[in-house]
Amino acid sequence: MKKSEHITELEKHNTSNPLFKKLLTKFAEDINKLISNLNLKEASTILDAGCGNGFLMKSLKEKNMNLQFSGLDILEESVKYAKQLNKDCKFIVGSVQAIPLKENSVDLIICSEVIEHLNNPEKALEEIKRTTKKYAIICVPHEPFFTIANLLRLKYPKTFGNYPGHIQRFGRKSLSKLLKKYFTKVSIKNST
Repeated sequence: MKKSEHITELEKHNTSNPLFKKLLTKFAEDINKLISNLNLKEASTILDAGCGNGFLMKSLKEKNMNLQFSGLDILEESVKYAKQLNKDCKFIVGSVQAIPLKENSVDLIICSEVIEHLNNPEKALEEIKRTTKKYAIICVPHEPFFTIANLLRLKYPKTFGNYPGHIQRFGRKSLSKLLKKYFTKVSIKNST
């Protein structure tokens, strides 16, 4: 994530658009449903890898108070903001492609809207697999629908609706194929 993307994320989560707010809430609810279906015990650890400004973590924590959340992001500015929003959580400035944690040290890793920004998403998935004990939730924009939706709302016309920071594009098949290289049980779900 580039520094300008830190500002874009703040704008996205501080929007006054009621429809967009509803979509963000629905997305967090869908992640919460996935978490509730996992066999996590009280005090299980969750790493939000690529936590950005910490908005998703805040929403997830509200429904999962018995779990221990921590965050990782490459932008120091985003981590500072996330710390203010999530005062009782630990944060690390670092890359999802080189997670500075021991092998099998986290019960669940959530990596939301990160790998589409990476030249080498495989390296991030290797690190997620290495670091998680059991579970990972990987979220990406669903293409080509994400780009089409941007075009319809007249966003990013110079790149034909493609978000400027996205260098990877994933549909259901391409995401499934990529994830199956690293994880034995893969399930693809749509949200919003």
